[in-house]
Amino acid sequence: MKKYSFGRGKQKGIGLLDLLFWLVIASLLSFGVLRLVKNNMTKAAVADEVETLSMMAGDLRAKFMRTGNFAGLTNATFVSLNIAPPERVTGGNLRSAFETPIDVSAANVNGMANDGFSFTYSNLPSTVCTDFVMSAAPNFARIAINGTVIKDVTNGRNDAEISVVDLGNCAGANGIVASVVFDQDR
Repeated sequence: MKKYSFGRGKQKGIGLLDLLFWLVIASLLSFGVLRLVKNNMTKAAVADEVETLSMMAGDLRAKFMRTGNFAGLTNATFVSLNIAPPERVTGGNLRSAFETPIDVSAANVNGMANDGFSFTYSNLPSTVCTDFVMSAAPNFARIAINGTVIKDVTNGRNDAEISVVDLGNCAGANGIVASVVFDQDR
C-alpha cells in the first residue's frame, strides 16, 4: 500500500513558510504581552502615586493642624520635614512615580493667606492624567488641570463633581499636561 503525503512530499524538517508563519505568531503574542505589561505598569504607577500623594497630604495636615498656617512651605521645607518618601527626593527636588517634578507650596484655599497647601505636578503624561486625577480627587478640596478648576469644595463652594468635559483638560499638548494642582486646607 502506498502512502500519500500532502504538502511537503519527502521534505524533512520545517520549511521557510512554516518558519515565517510561526515567527509572525510569536511576534504578535510578544506584542500583546508587552502591551499588557506596559498597561499594568502604568496602572501600578498611578496607584503608587495616589497613595504617596495622599500620605504626604495627610502627614502635612497632621503636622500643621493646630496652627493652620502653611506660610513658608516650599519643596525645601517639605523635604526637611521628612514627609516625602526618600525615593521621591532627588537633590532636594520632588519627583513623581511618572518621573515628573512636583512642587509643594502654601496656598490660599479658604480665603485666608496660607491656610492650605498645593501639590503641583508639572509635565504630567496625558496617558495617566485622568486615572490619577480621579483616584486622588476624594482627598483634595480643589483640583485644577492646566489652570482650569475642575473641582472646588472650598469656602462654601459645592463643585465636587468632576465631569467628562473637565477631564478633557487631561488631553494636554503633545501628550503632556502642563500642570495638575491639588489644593487642600488644614
